[in-house]
Amino acid sequence: MRRNLDIGMRIKLSEVLCDIKLRHPLINAGGCGVFALSLGNRLNELGYKVEYRVMLSEYHKNDLERANIAISNNSIRDITQTNWRHIMIKVGKHYIDVSGIYDEVKFIVTDKISEEFLREWLSIKFIWNSMFDRKQMKGINMRLNNLLK
Repeated sequence: MRRNLDIGMRIKLSEVLCDIKLRHPLINAGGCGVFALSLGNRLNELGYKVEYRVMLSEYHKNDLERANIAISNNSIRDITQTNWRHIMIKVGKHYIDVSGIYDEVKFIVTDKISEEFLREWLSIKFIWNSMFDRKQMKGINMRLNNLLK
């Protein structure tokens, strides 16, 4: 398993992310989790070690301990009661979402969550903003598979 993105992959991934965001501008309005899962799966297939991370509001540092306890207890109910804002993936030192690749984020970052935890959380659709239509993920997955090789 590769732990870091080399410069060539960062450039290619940045282009793919830009293309997807242009085609699906509402993806971060309820689609961050399903996108993180899809991108994480694709990067895993390419041999990268991927971690899924929950981002908390930068103004709620006091929620970090509570969120990490919820994660360690596999409690979706408890994590949703924190001031969580976003889901990103982490590969090596880089945080990634559809908006780009970052060495640092302004959010408060939790411990990693398992793919199973994320899948279960995503299955509870009323928790997520409905502005993003998840039916778009089929086309997004095809783009990820075709463009990231």
